[in-house]
Amino acid sequence: MQSNSHKHNPGDFTPVINTSKCEGDGECTMVCPNSVFKIYHLSAEEKDRLPFIARLKVSAHGGKQARLIHAERCEGCGNCVSACHEKAVKLKKNQTADT
Repeated sequence: MQSNSHKHNPGDFTPVINTSKCEGDGECTMVCPNSVFKIYHLSAEEKDRLPFIARLKVSAHGGKQARLIHAERCEGCGNCVSACHEKAVKLKKNQTADT
């Protein structure tokens, strides 16, 4: 997958993960040039907080989901959004970002 040729400054965007959709497949971690994401195993408490269908999906996929570990590094390239077949990742432009 090719990177978007137009990058923004780190911190201009924040990735947002929809935990009801994320299946922890890790595409976001593989395509992110700035190591913004990490796949990790959810605790029992975290699983319990998910809606029922999301709990089923998480259980079927090994109890893993993506998490932001370095959101401040995001340059808004959009690779994570394109790579996620669950459409669980979106980019939110931060208010302090220049237009």
